[in-house]
Amino acid sequence: MENRLEEDVILKERKNYVCAADQAEVPDPLRERPCYRLPENATEDDARAMAVRAFEDMVTVRWTPVQDVRYQKFTNGRFKTYELFSNQAYAGLPYNDGGKSLFHVLEHYDPDTGVVHGLDFDDCNHTFGNSCATAVNWALSTVCPSLTANSTARITPAFGYAFFGEVEPLPWIHMDRPDQGPRTTENIIEHMDEQALYRTYAAMKPADVVITKGSHMSGEHEMMCYALPEIHFLPDGTIDGNASTLRIIDQHQEEREWTFNGHVYQIRGHIDKPFSFAELKKYHYLPMRPRDFKDWRGPLPAQAWFTCPVKTLEDLKEARIFSNYRVVKFEGALVGETGATLYRVKKMTENNDYYVAADRDQAAEVLYPDLQAWKEILKPGRQYCYEIRVLIANGETLVAGRIPVNTEG
Repeated sequence: MENRLEEDVILKERKNYVCAADQAEVPDPLRERPCYRLPENATEDDARAMAVRAFEDMVTVRWTPVQDVRYQKFTNGRFKTYELFSNQAYAGLPYNDGGKSLFHVLEHYDPDTGVVHGLDFDDCNHTFGNSCATAVNWALSTVCPSLTANSTARITPAFGYAFFGEVEPLPWIHMDRPDQGPRTTENIIEHMDEQALYRTYAAMKPADVVITKGSHMSGEHEMMCYALPEIHFLPDGTIDGNASTLRIIDQHQEEREWTFNGHVYQIRGHIDKPFSFAELKKYHYLPMRPRDFKDWRGPLPAQAWFTCPVKTLEDLKEARIFSNYRVVKFEGALVGETGATLYRVKKMTENNDYYVAADRDQAAEVLYPDLQAWKEILKPGRQYCYEIRVLIANGETLVAGRIPVNTEG
């Protein structure tokens, strides 16, 4: 477990902004990769604010595809066709099942123009963009390492989340009950005291989540709490569900238009959209939060390591690389005496990795270099090393190990 690459850890300066429900301030195109690393003394509130910021970046990143793309996503019981046009500016990642973070997109992103290169049908269907659940999970994984791999499209108690407030102690929250039907959010809420539910909404904090899986909905949806709730009371002291509101941020299938500085952007998502408590109840939204926030003990230091000693290139063929955070990219880099990177090989995490725990675990053999290509790079008598790097969900690049390279043989 060696030092992290400080030069790769760049804190992106950005002003705090509050977006209206129908008109938002879209930040300038990214000039450098953002970093969501928390300081050692970060509080729970700091972590929550960072997760919200990560979601904001995913929903508001400005970009333009270099070519027209048409793709389909199965939603609401049918395939829906989406189109992206090279002459149209977009804000936010495409809506699909790709399960990818902002950092995956930045691999194809020109920071000078905001143009995304190499985007095609397959990218949009599988490797570029997010659904509502995957966007929530990517934002939270920047600060919540306990979210398991399988939580990419599953926000449930089994994968790093927990109910809280007056929902948590319900005796049948974790199982179906023959007398009350399937364990859907609809049935849970319909058998729950209304004021108890409202009190739980009122206890939500930024970066908490609401989920719906009720049978009256044509599909499922997950949203993140954007700010502290605004709570109003009736004369009898009970919570007014119609006047009390929760502000959310989400990724959504519907296209919306934003006009900013005279330019029209297509966006799939909402920032700071208000929902009344009564609306949340009507659509059967239950509140949840990552377990990391239920027992916050400070940020977990990020690490990457090999499963066995790796002293030569051949050792890569037997080793695995692990990290305690979700991983975006595994990379091997040939580094010269001056510290310059002369050769790279990378392995981006794929959609299926998040269902088989491979989002923080990779066979090191995939980073075994092309030694033939090295022959034109290596100079006898010079010192080189092969660094194994791991880009994790919070934007840090860690070094799992360095392997000296022999230039004599």
